[in-house]
Amino acid sequence: MKSLSKQIWLLLLLFTLGMVWNETTANADYKISDFKVNVNINKDGSADVNRSMTYKFGDDYHGIYFVQDLRGTDGADLKKITVSNNGGAIRTIPVNNSEQNLTAKMNLNSDQMKLKLFNTVSSGDEAKVSYNYKINGVVTSYKDTAELNWKVIGSEWDVPLENAQVVINLPGTNVKKLQAWSHGAANGYTTVNRKNGKIIIDVGDNPENSFVESHMVFPTSLVPDNKKIVNEDKLKDIQNQEDLLVQQENQAKERTRKMVDYAKIFVSIFSGIIILIMMIWLLRRGYHPYTIPAPIEHSFDVPTVAPAVAQAILNKKQADSDAISAEILRLASEGQLNLKQVQYGKRNKDTTEISRLKNFDMSFINQCIDEIGDGQKVTIQQINNFTKKDRKGRVAKWYRAWQKEIDHTVSQYKDDHNVTYRNGLVGLAIITPILAMIMGGLGLAGTSSILYGVIGLIVTIGIESWIAITWPRVSLYNDEGLEQFNQIRGFKQMLKDIAHFNTAEIGDLILWEEILPYATAFKLSDRVADQLRTDFSTDDLKSNAFLYPYYFGINGTNLGLASGLGAAISHSVSASSGGSSGGFTGGSSGGFGGGSGGGAF
Repeated sequence: MKSLSKQIWLLLLLFTLGMVWNETTANADYKISDFKVNVNINKDGSADVNRSMTYKFGDDYHGIYFVQDLRGTDGADLKKITVSNNGGAIRTIPVNNSEQNLTAKMNLNSDQMKLKLFNTVSSGDEAKVSYNYKINGVVTSYKDTAELNWKVIGSEWDVPLENAQVVINLPGTNVKKLQAWSHGAANGYTTVNRKNGKIIIDVGDNPENSFVESHMVFPTSLVPDNKKIVNEDKLKDIQNQEDLLVQQENQAKERTRKMVDYAKIFVSIFSGIIILIMMIWLLRRGYHPYTIPAPIEHSFDVPTVAPAVAQAILNKKQADSDAISAEILRLASEGQLNLKQVQYGKRNKDTTEISRLKNFDMSFINQCIDEIGDGQKVTIQQINNFTKKDRKGRVAKWYRAWQKEIDHTVSQYKDDHNVTYRNGLVGLAIITPILAMIMGGLGLAGTSSILYGVIGLIVTIGIESWIAITWPRVSLYNDEGLEQFNQIRGFKQMLKDIAHFNTAEIGDLILWEEILPYATAFKLSDRVADQLRTDFSTDDLKSNAFLYPYYFGINGTNLGLASGLGAAISHSVSASSGGSSGGFTGGSSGGFGGGSGGGAF
């Protein structure tokens, strides 16, 4: 039954998180910003194009490339390529086949013009690139109108184009019969300037693999030399086509609005049901109340549990690498293993050797001795060296297995019923604001955004307040665990306030050898060491405190038991834990240039 409850909570949490989890994909480690396209339409129906952009690199690259789709045109002529690296001088790039740095290679045919610019860059570099070229036959002249239908930004850009803008200039002014429509995925805006004979498409940030298309009609008198002529009327068909696209876009928006409304209703009901189920489960299950013992200000009794267990009980989390060092000191004080200063390397540096004297129950050190050492002993330096090459994370696995052993020992002091109840409180505390944010986010898409947000906020505040009041009343520990926690807390406080006591009066150095492992586990070793130096003579510490120099040092002798072992474990664990003017409409009017794009190589 207990296992079933845990599974139910896990499924509820995973299902709810799945509603808001967006799987991220690895993005290219470069950005393209200030993407500008300036087009001048000529009287012969050709277009002079200046296309500029700024690359910002997050890694090393050999260069960049650009592809202009030419299908539906009469070909292209390259005029010039320029580049400026990191704000430096603008260089005109020669076009050849050398593939040398700061040269370009062109592959031109009837379908496309592919330009490959060799420009070696490193992470953090910027490169502003400009392509100047001419495309022939971009305008079609009909009997009643001239038409330009062009995907000015193609759909083959693999990264978003930030701050993108397109300007198209006609070869004339005061163009009263100029009409323009824009299509694409971006939420852009098209300005039609009839007085100056131009259109400006403010794209903003254009998503990757998304085109921006411009569809324009204007008098044929502006392109008198155009040779691309179709002897039929076309204006009415074009206008009807665009009207249809607008209708389709409006219908799509209406469908989206209805879907959002349905989603609001569904999410509201679903959220209410989930929260209600969890609340009912918690209220029906209840928790075991305990009488909390009066806090012990200072305890001078050594805990009856091992240092690692004491640390885990006090901190209410898994034992850490300091607890391993504490356990080594405990085993040494009990005569189960021996600590000895040894030297290593050409410079005869000091390290600690750990030797097994008796069989003992501490899996981590046993595995270090058997797998890293010679089966009888191992040094801290050997463990350090092993972890640097430990690509399989074996030391990390031993460490986590040992932590689970400590958790198992600690579990006898816990109330499993209350542990499950506390997990339920945590789940409710996580899920409630997530569901409230989903409701608020959906509200932003409709007319009731404030209402949904306010409801979500009120529900969240109410439930989180109840959880905050209930949490401290639900004891993690049973009666025995509460007694242990109280005594261990008082013992740690005594060590923390050690400067107020005379350690020599508390006990002799033999007793302090029992206490030192706990000071290590509680990260109070420096404070205790300083006080021992004050209350005992150096000679006493040398002759009677066997463990002292192996952790705290005397007269410059510090054999790095904790620091070395902690660094080794941290390294192994981290290594194993081891992308007219108006808005856009959707769809496409069938313009050329959709296969254009670019990137870096």
